[in-house]
Amino acid sequence: ALCAWLRDECGLLDALPDNAGNYAADLAEQAGHVEVAAWLRAHCSGSKALSCAVLGVPLEADATALRAAYLQKVRETHPDSARRQRKVAAHENGDGDDGGDAVRDFSALHQAYRHLTVEGGAGHQRNPKHVVQLMLPAPEGFELQQRRAEEQEQQLQGEEEGDLQSFKARLLAVIADFGDKG
Repeated sequence: ALCAWLRDECGLLDALPDNAGNYAADLAEQAGHVEVAAWLRAHCSGSKALSCAVLGVPLEADATALRAAYLQKVRETHPDSARRQRKVAAHENGDGDDGGDAVRDFSALHQAYRHLTVEGGAGHQRNPKHVVQLMLPAPEGFELQQRRAEEQEQQLQGEEEGDLQSFKARLLAVIADFGDKG
């Protein structure tokens, strides 16, 4: 309720990261508030506000209002419709226009509508530093390699001391984690 009030009454959106690159949704997720993070991405993203502005609808517009606004704007900005209007105006004024603006406007309109309807207007506010990378599956024979590395580690523990032992342990851990890809 507080997030909705901040969005509606104060006009605050989760559109800018802080100095560390975190959005409010990232911070909520890091604190264990996964539902709040999902709500912020779905309802308070700057991309949703931008898409709504392109269509000329409020943030809380439903699917019917989105479709009506989209169809109205399509009639106004479709390159074929706009080209005909420009040809008449250009002929009267003696100007030449290539119609590139109409195509860009129409494309932006279509992307905004698609973002709001297909993607649900969800934002992509994420700090790339905090995205969990999926682990690759272990290669064949990985367990055997890991056992051999552990045996070698045990043999070396009696012989090695200090920093060299620590270095080798870290190196074996990397090899165990990444196999021959490391």
